[in-house]
Amino acid sequence: MSDQKHTMNFKFSQSNKKSNRPAPDNESHNPIEVCSWDEPTDGEQVTNPQEEDDFEPKKDKVIDFTDKLKTKKTGNEPFWDDGDRSRAPKLPPKNRKNKIQLNVPWPIIGAVMSAVIVGLGLGVVVFQFFINDDTGYSEAALPAQATVYTDVSFPSLHVDVVQGAAFTDIDTAQQVVDETKDKGFPAVLIPGDESQYMFLGVANDQTKGTKLSNYFGDNGQETYVKTYTVEGGEVTVGGEDAATWYTNANAVYHFLSSVSSELMVASESGSINEDNLSQLNQSVEQLRNSRDVAFSQMNELAKENSLRYADTLFTAASALNDYQTSNNHEALEHVQQGLLQLIVEYEEVLTSINEV
Repeated sequence: MSDQKHTMNFKFSQSNKKSNRPAPDNESHNPIEVCSWDEPTDGEQVTNPQEEDDFEPKKDKVIDFTDKLKTKKTGNEPFWDDGDRSRAPKLPPKNRKNKIQLNVPWPIIGAVMSAVIVGLGLGVVVFQFFINDDTGYSEAALPAQATVYTDVSFPSLHVDVVQGAAFTDIDTAQQVVDETKDKGFPAVLIPGDESQYMFLGVANDQTKGTKLSNYFGDNGQETYVKTYTVEGGEVTVGGEDAATWYTNANAVYHFLSSVSSELMVASESGSINEDNLSQLNQSVEQLRNSRDVAFSQMNELAKENSLRYADTLFTAASALNDYQTSNNHEALEHVQQGLLQLIVEYEEVLTSINEV
């Protein structure tokens, strides 16, 4: 057998015979080459069998996708005048966008801070109130006597009273009032158009009036609270001084009703703020010194009723000072009795100021 390498080529021509089976699309019509190797020729170099097994494709048949991707990215970059897309000029630092942007809700923060400031302010006011008030009671403040009233008129008196009973017969009503006083309770008879009313206590607001009503109820009295008003009147010629005097007296009245109603229902004896008590005494003294001049232009009946009103008011203020000194609960009942009596006397003053 020859030792030479033999190569045989076979080429089959297309048959003209029709076939019932369709030819595949990818069928190749290239000639079939059959190669066989026996022994290398003298001019051929012996190769390593391991190297023959490694298939290395030709360079012209390999597609480099890395170069294509780089080319695609380069095409998407913005064009610059220097022709280099990969080296874009930098923006100035002040025009660069921040990577992290916080959307701060400033209106909400402002509202929260305002609420905190208001809350702190109210806290300070309440704190000062408890420091300055020895008893913790809310005492009505007295206005300065130097207040100038541009619209001078006799003030209306608005109070919350504790009513004990109503009567149609005045004799029976007066008998019940006297019996109530004998028990140690303040009481006064308020005449009405059809009925007579017995008032047991007076306060300057509904809450204090309710507490006072419960106090009398716990001591065997049937009571309820209602608002009572004594309407003021217009000033006649020469009555401006009297109207101003009653306006200042009305402030003293409300202070006395506020403090005495609170102290009466307290479970323990308390004390009045010394500054408030001093202001009360100064106001009373000014009313005492100015009443003769203020009442000088009034008719005789109105002047008489006004002097009686002033004496009752001064007595009630004195009773409050007695309580501050002695802590005697009976002194508070005297204050309340005077305030109830002043309701009747003020109605009589307003009725008589226009009488000739």
